Amino acid sequence: MENRSIESLAIALARRRLVKRGVRSMLVDLAGERIHFLDLAGRWDGPPVVLLHGLGGSSLDWSGCFFGLDRRAMRVIAVDLPGAGFSPLPKAGPPGIDESFSFFERFVTEEVRRPAVLVGNSLGGAMAVRFAVRHPESVAALVLVAPAGAQVGLDKVVERLGVRTLGQALALAGRVFHRPPLFRLITAYAMRERMSSPAVRRLLQDAAASAGLSAEELESLRPPTLLLWGRSERLLPYAGVGFFKAHLPPDAEVQEVKGFGHAPQLERPKELCKRINSFLERRGVVRVPK
Repeated sequence: MENRSIESLAIALARRRLVKRGVRSMLVDLAGERIHFLDLAGRWDGPPVVLLHGLGGSSLDWSGCFFGLDRRAMRVIAVDLPGAGFSPLPKAGPPGIDESFSFFERFVTEEVRRPAVLVGNSLGGAMAVRFAVRHPESVAALVLVAPAGAQVGLDKVVERLGVRTLGQALALAGRVFHRPPLFRLITAYAMRERMSSPAVRRLLQDAAASAGLSAEELESLRPPTLLLWGRSERLLPYAGVGFFKAHLPPDAEVQEVKGFGHAPQLERPKELCKRINSFLERRGVVRVPK
């Protein structure tokens, strides 16, 4: 029998549980490569919701959000970037940030094919911003959850993500969560495995040389935008939210949330869904009968 890591067994079990509850696990061919995504039919006729994970994450990070966001959407979709989750590495090897973004861009335009609510965490938030700038007609609303891309402290963030030892993985776990998981050592082992993957290493190389999002990109955003920043954020510098506040359009909403860390979809998915649904209703993105 082939040896399998604790991490790979855990994600296989998590996917199986979602499939049993009606979430489809799908592969689509894009530019000759296969991209995996999870897809749940919604209970409302609102725009589809597309969820994008951060560096070292996967579509399964959003497991707790499918059965909350489906109440206001026709579809809830979580995609795996190339080399993450169940998406295999491209034939040419691990893609950089620009290449990964191109796959996400093609996924939304070719697979979703209608204006969607984009929800991005960390690196996924930066990619969602870039997509909204380039394809405003394809974005019904934008939700940024602890987004990366601010032009402050990038070198420090890359250093924190450069996990090679178990000690570094333990430190990262302490930064990602509002409240460190009960089984912190097991979480650290899984993080070390994820962060040492070829796909993550390649993205980190690009991130180290990246200038981040420009002020002009943020200022040009047109879709209704919500930024959620945890008061327990310890991975990204607090100056990052200041950069977004200074350059997002005036009608963008920024909420600093008590009890949220860097990845509230893992710790507080119900509260995250509640805030997203409330924002979509408040801004008229979805219509709910009175």
